[in-house]
Amino acid sequence: MGRFVGVCTLILGICLTALPVRAAQRVALVVGNSDYALISPLATPANDAALMAETLRAVGFDVVEAQNADQLTIKRAIRDFGKRLRRAGPEAVGLFYYAGHGVQAGGTNYLIPLGAPVEDGADLEIEAATGEQQTPWEESSLKGDFYFTAAATPVYEIEEIDETYYVLKPANVYSGPGTSFEKVGRLSLGAEVGVTGKVLGKPCLRIALEGGEDAYVYGPLLSADKPKPPEPVAVAEKPKPAEKQVAVGVFPKAGRQAGETFKDCAECPEMVVIPPGRFRMGNLSGGGFDNQKPVHAVNIGYQFAVGRFEVTFDEWDACVAEGGCGGYRPVDEGWGRGRRPAIDVSWDDAKAYVRWLSGKTRQAYRLLSEAEWEYVARAGTTTVYNTGASISPRQARYRSNKTVRVGSYSPNAFGLYDVHGNVYEWTEDCLHDSYHGAPGNGGARTTGDNCTERVLRGGSWSNFPRLLRSAFRDGSPAGRRLNRFGFRVARTF
Repeated sequence: MGRFVGVCTLILGICLTALPVRAAQRVALVVGNSDYALISPLATPANDAALMAETLRAVGFDVVEAQNADQLTIKRAIRDFGKRLRRAGPEAVGLFYYAGHGVQAGGTNYLIPLGAPVEDGADLEIEAATGEQQTPWEESSLKGDFYFTAAATPVYEIEEIDETYYVLKPANVYSGPGTSFEKVGRLSLGAEVGVTGKVLGKPCLRIALEGGEDAYVYGPLLSADKPKPPEPVAVAEKPKPAEKQVAVGVFPKAGRQAGETFKDCAECPEMVVIPPGRFRMGNLSGGGFDNQKPVHAVNIGYQFAVGRFEVTFDEWDACVAEGGCGGYRPVDEGWGRGRRPAIDVSWDDAKAYVRWLSGKTRQAYRLLSEAEWEYVARAGTTTVYNTGASISPRQARYRSNKTVRVGSYSPNAFGLYDVHGNVYEWTEDCLHDSYHGAPGNGGARTTGDNCTERVLRGGSWSNFPRLLRSAFRDGSPAGRRLNRFGFRVARTF
């Protein structure tokens, strides 16, 4: 057997074909082994792997992570990695990172798991160092360039924010933070602009263009404070309305008390009654994407109920225990089950759950339509989030490394928790590129050219704030399972 060394390897696989509208899915397997017992332990691999996993998540990778793993654990991680990569499709990016002991024997390289009975362990150098005898190598079949970030441009340190600003004076828009970059547009006086970041050390703000691309503008020309309107001309006072109105419209009286909560069985999700109402659906605040347009009126003229929380592992496991949900037990990534939201569930899985729940309770449970989802997420607001023009880690789970228990943050005005962040939520609708032809009655669009993909709303634990907006919408194949995907149920009265 050959000489043992501590190794760190990075293997990247990608199929570069015509790029889709959304960026290719990115999946990574990260393994870090330090606590060897039969051969010399290593000081840094576990920490290195943890840092690598955190860094990869920050640039959009779905990470399978294994720390101090024996052979069985590594095999399971590889199996999970392979499943996720296959689900992600032929255009996906796959990355493997390993830090730990390795050995070459007979011209073949082997990675050493914890607990492996290595006979020639005595040949391992005492410090896991090689006296500069290790030579990094790369084996690749890439047919094009790959960048971990969106473009190979100079890197600027940016403080992430997500707020609406107002244009104080007409302002030029540039592709980078400064006038030396290409001019890509101009902002008119008084316009609302979605600001996504502040460039540190430069008086520049990063904004989101209509198509979702980043651009930059001179900061002093924008303000977070809305300009005061001109003084109104005195006119005769109009009579006050007899009934108070809220942002989304007037809610007529209904048979059940709005805000009432109930459960149809001990294992069932807790539901809250939602009143009828009207609202404007789509990108109301600027800085969004084309698929959030055109803004249109939706009239929900009926009362219905919605889960106060995203469906939890407790509730999912009750379905499996009673022979439902196809017997599928989603993984919990080691984060815990119980009252955490069920993850790694597809749209097909969510539909199986509501079928089981409807059969058990003899009630009409279902997924929310996309229009219903935005209505209950906004809960009477017209701002970027139901928390206002901005959101913070004290209000939702995002830019993190795992989910939290449902109900960890404050509810919105309808009494719903975690509509922003924690996990993406599947809706009933087929994915469409815009709201052209969207129904105005709260119903779901279940026909079209792209019904193999279904709409996801709300953002997840790993996303930037801009993907948590009330108007943000995304989609994925109905059979795809990811640790960012969950769901919430509705019930028809």
